[in-house]
Amino acid sequence: MDDEKSDVDLKLAKRRQAVHRWKENNREYYLEQKRRLAHRPEYLKHRREMYKAKRASNEKSEDCAFNTLKDFLVVEKQTT
Repeated sequence: MDDEKSDVDLKLAKRRQAVHRWKENNREYYLEQKRRLAHRPEYLKHRREMYKAKRASNEKSEDCAFNTLKDFLVVEKQTT
């Protein structure tokens, strides 16, 4: 079992090294490809949706934190 795991780890490490070498050797092509793909309309739409979802999630957590603080202050005020 450990031999299988170490073989898999070794293969993954070699794969990462190969990808890293390819990126270094083809840097200009790689960057151009990233720029081109990042400007696709469907990708931009997805990014906007993810941004909106993240903002909505953050607003909910801020509201929750504010309500918790407000509840704490109300309880604190009632006990004094």
